[in-house]
Amino acid sequence: MTKNFIKIFIFSIIFIIGTYFYTRSSIYPNLFAVYDITAKIKTDVKQDFSGAVLINLDEDPDNEIFIAGHGSSNLFLKSVKDELIPINIPELEDSKGLSFSVTACDLDYDGRDELLVINHSPLENSESQSKVFKYSNGKWENLLTASDPITSILNKGYSSTCIDRKGDGRYGVAVASENGKIAYIEMQNSKFVDIASEIGLGLTSKGRSILGVPGPLGFTNIFVGNEGPNFYFKNNGAGFFTEVAEKVGLSDPFLNARGISLIDHNNDEIIDIVYGNDKGPTRLYEQTRDGKFIEVTPEIMKRTYAVNSAVVGDFNLDGFEDLYLNNIRGHNKIFSHFKDKWFELDREIFEEKELFGISTIAGDLNHDGSYDILNTHGDKILSPITLYTIKPEGEWIKFSANYQSGTIPRGMTIVLRTNKRVQVRAISSGSGRFANYDQEVIFGLLKDESAQSVEVILPSGKRVEYGGKLVQSKTNHMIIP
Repeated sequence: MTKNFIKIFIFSIIFIIGTYFYTRSSIYPNLFAVYDITAKIKTDVKQDFSGAVLINLDEDPDNEIFIAGHGSSNLFLKSVKDELIPINIPELEDSKGLSFSVTACDLDYDGRDELLVINHSPLENSESQSKVFKYSNGKWENLLTASDPITSILNKGYSSTCIDRKGDGRYGVAVASENGKIAYIEMQNSKFVDIASEIGLGLTSKGRSILGVPGPLGFTNIFVGNEGPNFYFKNNGAGFFTEVAEKVGLSDPFLNARGISLIDHNNDEIIDIVYGNDKGPTRLYEQTRDGKFIEVTPEIMKRTYAVNSAVVGDFNLDGFEDLYLNNIRGHNKIFSHFKDKWFELDREIFEEKELFGISTIAGDLNHDGSYDILNTHGDKILSPITLYTIKPEGEWIKFSANYQSGTIPRGMTIVLRTNKRVQVRAISSGSGRFANYDQEVIFGLLKDESAQSVEVILPSGKRVEYGGKLVQSKTNHMIIP
């Protein structure tokens, strides 16, 4: 009898374990592989790297990658035949600059992004000055001088984001300071001015991250992740702001916010936010229709990490956006979202245990419909750039948009309706030091799911229906009138 009991007990254990893994796999289709393709970056240079951004750096329409060097030359990578090739742009190298953050934004409304580079300027290195570069006649020109008051304001910055504050398609840059006042730089009468105090943003911050967040009516609000209580500036629709973080539930006063990204966690067409903390749990908040935020962080994200970048994307093409954390002290994490549940995935190749993560770009760098992840590393240590590609099994459709001027509508929400559900994405305004994205958003499609229509919600709150035919496995592009 004892032997029979032991046999039954062992069989029961095997059955329970087998049932667990079978059920787990049926609940979550773990259908993607990750490959380290760093070798496709045709340079093995190691530097103290900081921010990185996708931006068109040359004459063709494709985006290149700008990677800021902290105390060394900036690096520029161009996609050529499925490889990233360093290119030479002497006027952007800035080998003496202590570059910290980089943001792409069309500041002069000509349809092409300018490049804002925040450099810190210690007394022992007066050559390290912040710059705003414009592409003109085949070259990049710095629009600021060392004596320009805007230069000294930017020199105190930490991260920046591209904001359409009035919803009129004209953009400025909001800049968080590590120990000083928040700035808002825009162009007026061909000159750059800081109007932060005039529009309600001029508070003193201990800001690390900053990002534009579409509100329920479409207007772009601004989140500032601080060392201590966060700020959240609500837009009145006319481009003036009121700080309301505590009222709306985003103050989070005892933690130190870092990388932040936009996600519509519950597909209600209202954008939610997720951000990482240094030495604290990750936060996921759903935004309600009255503009408040409710924390819905799953237990598996509440462990203590040292996050710098937090990026989202539909990595496995199941139609639900996932989360990748690039940590300052390695051990990066990936969480997958599927049908109202979150799973922490075992992807050791992503972890980078020995590296100090700084910035992440998430996007389809080789135009195959799936995500690539590019990480920069540094923290005063000579470090490499790393590159990964995610290969899921699934169908997809991509969508991008520009205003008629050519300007990218950062802060815009895109709503895809299929024969089964609604999917929602945001074109990020970018968070210069930490997280930046491709401007083509990816929607994954389940089996027997087909795209029916797309509607965009502009920073003005206006909704515009895409009038073209949606084609799967392709980028569908819209010109916004």
